[in-house]
Amino acid sequence: IGIIIALGIMIMLLGNSLMETAARGIRRSFIDNYTGHVMISAKAEAALSLFGAQGPQTGNDEIPRIPQYERVYEQASSLPEVQNTASQVSGFGLFSFEDKGNQFGILFGIEPDSYRSMFPDSITITAGRYLEPGEEGILLSESKVEEIEEDIGVSLSPGDSILVSGIGPMGFRIRELPVQGIFRFQQDVEGLSQINFIDVQSLRALLGMVVATASQTN
Repeated sequence: IGIIIALGIMIMLLGNSLMETAARGIRRSFIDNYTGHVMISAKAEAALSLFGAQGPQTGNDEIPRIPQYERVYEQASSLPEVQNTASQVSGFGLFSFEDKGNQFGILFGIEPDSYRSMFPDSITITAGRYLEPGEEGILLSESKVEEIEEDIGVSLSPGDSILVSGIGPMGFRIRELPVQGIFRFQQDVEGLSQINFIDVQSLRALLGMVVATASQTN
């Protein structure tokens, strides 16, 4: 009986240790890096993630918008349990280089101050600088810059301009944006190399989005 009890305690301790290790890994790789603990989104038929609607997409699907966004954001920020909040719009874009070709990229539209406050140690700027509040521009991942140079033969540096195309319900939209900086994520997580940061107003324009009003409530 004693051996059985000892074996049960050992298994429980080992299981707890493994769960704690997994929890720390998830926090380090995702929660503290770019997801946070909770995502608030608009009501949608398809399952949503930080990368947008999951499943097959046509590129012309209506982008779900949060009704009365300012009120929702203010309410979420005022909760005593909430330490930090950050606005974010997610989308997909093409980086165009005239007749040389295009490169796909995931775009996270951010408000620089709130995003940096929520994820202060998630990225390291390796060239140029971070986005300033109210400033138009894009931060390209180091991996994406290397991929563009290798596949297309274009070398990008802070101060260069890049054509970004977005696809939304209103069709193609194109903006020329300055490359303000180049960065890398502190944690090496598969898929993060495709993420690039853009000022939220530029991404809303690329995707044909407007902040929702009360009339858009479902």
